[in-house]
Amino acid sequence: MRFLVILTWKPEKAKEITERFKQWTPPEGLKWILPPHTIMGKNQTVDVVECDDPIVLAKVDRFWRDISTFEMYPIMASSEIIKIKP
Repeated sequence: MRFLVILTWKPEKAKEITERFKQWTPPEGLKWILPPHTIMGKNQTVDVVECDDPIVLAKVDRFWRDISTFEMYPIMASSEIIKIKP
């Protein structure tokens, strides 16, 4: 399944976020569809990942939780949504 991921941090954590990201190795089973992109002036990154194992997603959340807010939203391609019958 694909997820939109939004990582948000306080301005004073920006350097720590950068340093941690340089050292971070994504866990096996996590595939980036759209790698992290920084939203200028917002202290946020957005990315799209694909992952079928909730344990992998929990590992990612726990890595960032102490210095940021980690939000994940399941997403579907429009072509898949139109196949769903009401």
